[in-house]
Amino acid sequence: PMTTPPTPSTKAKKKPVKYCKAPQAPKRFKSAFIFFTMERHKQIRGELERKGLADKTPDVAKMISE
Repeated sequence: PMTTPPTPSTKAKKKPVKYCKAPQAPKRFKSAFIFFTMERHKQIRGELERKGLADKTPDVAKMISE
């Protein structure tokens, strides 16, 4: 006997429940790398402004990783 593949009407898909964080919940901690990149990001932005350049955030992130 041949079976027919399930159609959308016969097989209901469940939507994943979206996780909603409580507004009073504490924020996630920042790692040492995050503190480093935040400080370095400010330095690089300052240097670029003095030179009269305005780079986008992804470009600055690449400079930080160098």
